[in-house]
Amino acid sequence: ELELLDSALHHAINEKKVSQRELMEYVRMMDQQKRNIRQQILGLLLSGRLEDEQAGVFANLNIRLPGPCFTVLRLKMNQATPFEEIEEMAEELSDENASFCPLKMDGEVVLLTSLAERGMAAEAVDVLEGARDAAGYDFEVFCGTPCGSLQQLHDSYLSSRSGEEDGRKCGQNDRWYDDGSLQNLLDALKKAQMDEVREQIRSMGRSISERCATQAMCRCAYVDVFTQLIQYALDQNLPVPSELCGNALLMMECGEFVEVVECAVNKMMSGGYAPSDQDALSEAIVQYVNEHACELSFSSVSLADQFHLSTKYATSLLRERTGRTYKSYVLRLRIQEACRLLGKTEIPISEIHERVGYSSASHFVKVFKSATGLTPSAYRSMGGLAQPSIRLEPDEM
Repeated sequence: ELELLDSALHHAINEKKVSQRELMEYVRMMDQQKRNIRQQILGLLLSGRLEDEQAGVFANLNIRLPGPCFTVLRLKMNQATPFEEIEEMAEELSDENASFCPLKMDGEVVLLTSLAERGMAAEAVDVLEGARDAAGYDFEVFCGTPCGSLQQLHDSYLSSRSGEEDGRKCGQNDRWYDDGSLQNLLDALKKAQMDEVREQIRSMGRSISERCATQAMCRCAYVDVFTQLIQYALDQNLPVPSELCGNALLMMECGEFVEVVECAVNKMMSGGYAPSDQDALSEAIVQYVNEHACELSFSSVSLADQFHLSTKYATSLLRERTGRTYKSYVLRLRIQEACRLLGKTEIPISEIHERVGYSSASHFVKVFKSATGLTPSAYRSMGGLAQPSIRLEPDEM
């Protein structure tokens, strides 16, 4: 995920010319992302879903759980205490006998605790309560059953809840959310089916809300969705909306998640323009086509690439703005320019076809005659009529 964000950052720097201030903000977000990923890994560890290869990132994320014994200390917060202060306290209390890794979960804090000896759990609780009293915090400490492996921390957490319903629900489901919704979303994006895209986003939000018992698990699902969308944007050469980087792993409700993803997808599919700027985007597309339609290198693909859009979406915006299909609009521009060159200049006909976007002279003659009823030489011999009636035959382009 950090590599994807780094790629997104370089993409933004290269394409958007990010200012120094914006660059520093991205760096700050990267640092925050590392902290958030640490929380995600701890959440996976607590739920019993951490794979062996994922445990290899402990050192990079400053997770110290050397063992050989482990337990969960659950802090029930009676008054709001900044999580950052709990993190600092845990860091100060950690030593060779006990190491504390805090995880924020649903209004309480869980300390994944490594012990040098199994019988040191009570001592760890005493140390923690002493630090609490000294700092003036107000929370209760509930200790789970000590265990001999990281994979058993989930059971320790459940025991710390003394059978509370929330404890039994944590980690109950095999999957965080329905992967089918995400794949359907990506398929709809490729086809620029925006109504289907919005429906799949809402479906994902509902599924995550129903399947994830805690906010920590919801957060894991959210970051997976954001990561997949960042990867899709990079693969499709689309702009990476800042919403996907700035909101990764932040605490949010289901409704907020849906709004963030919808906004990001709209920007992604409209070249970075917000939905309220669609008129400006359409106008920019028309202006670009007007200026470049007669270039040999111009095509619907180059148009889409210029605005980081899918070809289908770019041409649909052109049609909405002009009332003409892409092919008919470009054909009209090219024929009008050909008429101007034939009537107002002495440029040889053998050269004009390239000046209006056609690599083949014979194909240009065919298209010109189909559109005007005259060959280019006939049109010139008649002195360059005022613009002839152009009969649009887009399939002849």
